[in-house]
Order: sequence, then C-alpha cells, then structure tokens
Amino acid sequence: MIYPAIDLINNKVVRLVEGDFKQKTEYSNDPVSQAQLFQDMGAKYLHVVDLDGAKKAQPVQTKMIQKIIESTNLKVQVGGGVRSYQHVKDYVDLGADKVIVGSLSVKQPESFKTLLQEFSDHITLSVDVDSKFNIKISGWQESTDLNLFEFLKEFEGLTQVLCTDISKDGKLQGINKELYLELKKQFPSLCFLASGGVSQMQDIQWVREHQIGGVIVGKAIYENKIDLKELFYAH
Repeated sequence: MIYPAIDLINNKVVRLVEGDFKQKTEYSNDPVSQAQLFQDMGAKYLHVVDLDGAKKAQPVQTKMIQKIIESTNLKVQVGGGVRSYQHVKDYVDLGADKVIVGSLSVKQPESFKTLLQEFSDHITLSVDVDSKFNIKISGWQESTDLNLFEFLKEFEGLTQVLCTDISKDGKLQGINKELYLELKKQFPSLCFLASGGVSQMQDIQWVREHQIGGVIVGKAIYENKIDLKELFYAH
C-alpha cells in the first residue's frame, strides 16, 4: 500500500522536518485538489494528518478532511489530535477508512484497547520513535521511556501499525531499513507502514520486496524526487 501524504496546517498542505513546526514548508493551499491529483495519477490510498489537531490534542481540520473524503474515492487514513472514542467514531462516520491513534495508546492504554475491540478494522496505531526506539507522543512534543518493541506486545487485535522514525522524517535520507526488518521479524502478523525518510523509488521497492506492508510518501513527492505516475502505476 502506497500512501501519499497530505499534512494540514491552516487548510494548507505542508511538510515539517522532524515534526518541528518552525521548520515548515508550504506546498499547496488546496488540499482537495492535491488529493484529487493523487487519485488521477493512480493512488488508491491517502494519508492525511491534521497537524493543528496534533498540537491542540483534538481534531481541528475536520471540515477539510471531510471534503477530501467526499471529493475522492481514495481510502483515506486520518490522524492528528485523535484522543478519544468520539474522535474515532466521528472520523469513521465521515467515511475514513483508517483512523490513526497515537498518544491515546500511551496515555490511556485501556481506552485504546476498547477502541481496538469496537473499531479494529478502522484503527492504525501510530508509533513515532527516536533514534533509541523510544516512543514520542503529542505531535512529537513529548518524550517517553517506552520501548517500541515492548509497547507493541501490549495490544491484542492490532492489525496495522504506522511507525515513523522521527530522525529520518522530512530529510529525504532514506528509510530506516533495520527498524522495519526487526519489526517484521518480531511481529510477522502485523501490517507495518514505513514512514520517515522516503527519498526515491528504491525505498518503495525495498518495502515491497520485504513485504513490510506499506509506505507513507510525503516530501519526496512535493520535492519531485519521485514521479507520481511511476510511483502508482509501477506498483
């Protein structure tokens, strides 16, 4: 699964470097058209993150995300500020294929387990890790001492995990291959989405060859490092 990424701030498509809001680049002021372009080029999936929501710990860009869902036939995965049962339900009701839950799983693990029971087909667990594989939360603003591999053992019913190597994100330096190989080795039944550092078609080909599950592609698209037609039609 190839997920082109749309990160939203103030209804604009942006990319950050290592999650730093001060290192922001704007690419489009029309997210709906951007989503439609991805669809026209052959995309089947879309990854949308409400960065305003991630900062405020509640969804902010809901109306824009609804427009994107209604204006395309893409399977849209939505995240950013999802902190409650109601947030998940609202996005599922809007037509989101997957809802990304991150911080809630750390701060309220029992609540997250309840979500997995009711919305298992619609939940993508997001784990953002630093160079030591410790998890960071709240839009990468808070550090924890939770180890990625131990943390994933806690949740039954989990099917899809989005794992982002923060140290790679937005830098176009290639993905952390060792990280995803180890995840696949320890959790062979889970579908992992690689995120952070995708810079060229070889990164995507590697994910496919090693059956990681999927990949999030952001800055490499907007910086024209990867051709959209080649990206979608070749796979």
